[in-house]
Amino acid sequence: MEDGSKCYLVLRLRGPSGLSAETEYTLRLMHLHRSEWASLVKADASSTYMLNKVAPYVTWGEPDPEVLARLIRRRAETWNRTPVPDVLSKLGCEDELDLARKICTGELELRDFYSNFKPYFRLHPPKGGFKRSVKRMFGDKGEAGYRGKDINKLILKMI
Repeated sequence: MEDGSKCYLVLRLRGPSGLSAETEYTLRLMHLHRSEWASLVKADASSTYMLNKVAPYVTWGEPDPEVLARLIRRRAETWNRTPVPDVLSKLGCEDELDLARKICTGELELRDFYSNFKPYFRLHPPKGGFKRSVKRMFGDKGEAGYRGKDINKLILKMI
């Protein structure tokens, strides 16, 4: 975990075929029901264990506040279609960037965020496609697994 980030941005890369029930259950716990869905997960020991368990099917890293703000602005869905400015004022934030900074630094708990926004972001496939195999790990010239700050480049291609 770099730069004191308190959360990971997790992206599901692969679909449901061939998954064990345990792996599918772990993905559901992280709100990753479909391919190309992203979610925010707290960066603690239990989440890291779950991420390592489903590493061949997801990629994750620490989001930048600017990228997270753009993701919230473009892809976040509120419950009951509540207007986003009302939700931001309820959370004590001025705009999406302020909300993203509070999430990344840990000032705002993810459960407070998820009580106002849906716990997932539905994304498009990346523009230009994946450059590597989604069946290989990131360190072995693939797309899956931990990628650190490189998650921001991928998310910008998918927004």
